[in-house]
Amino acid sequence: MMPVIGLSYAFLGGTTATLVLQALSDEPTGQWLEWLQLGLLFLNVTLIATVLVTARTRDTASQLSASLLTRGVVAPLFLVVAIGVGIVGTLLLVVVSLATDSTAALVAAGVTDLVGEFFLFFSLLRVGAHPSLRAMPLAPFRAASLT
Repeated sequence: MMPVIGLSYAFLGGTTATLVLQALSDEPTGQWLEWLQLGLLFLNVTLIATVLVTARTRDTASQLSASLLTRGVVAPLFLVVAIGVGIVGTLLLVVVSLATDSTAALVAAGVTDLVGEFFLFFSLLRVGAHPSLRAMPLAPFRAASLT
């Protein structure tokens, strides 16, 4: 799921950067881009929730990572900054921008989106745990080392 989240966040970042650059250069921003940004925000929420739910039902390393992410030392960064600022804050600012056609709200949404993306990936990479080597099958490694 991490490559899918990375791709989805890359699309969101590109959409946000395009909107902000258009707004700052006094070019008219297409509302379809703002709607695309909203759709990508909802997609990212769905992907993050899927990762957390599936991690809790998988192996011990995945459960440990999910626990560290939601209750560990990086939980404030993940929950408050990545989710709160990065997704909820951006979502609210995009809605304000759509409703009022405010350039300031759109630029602020760009900043909150980038901050949220950074801290999401920082948090996810920080809590990554790996299964024990004893739990991994060695047959493929033995066959590869003989050739």
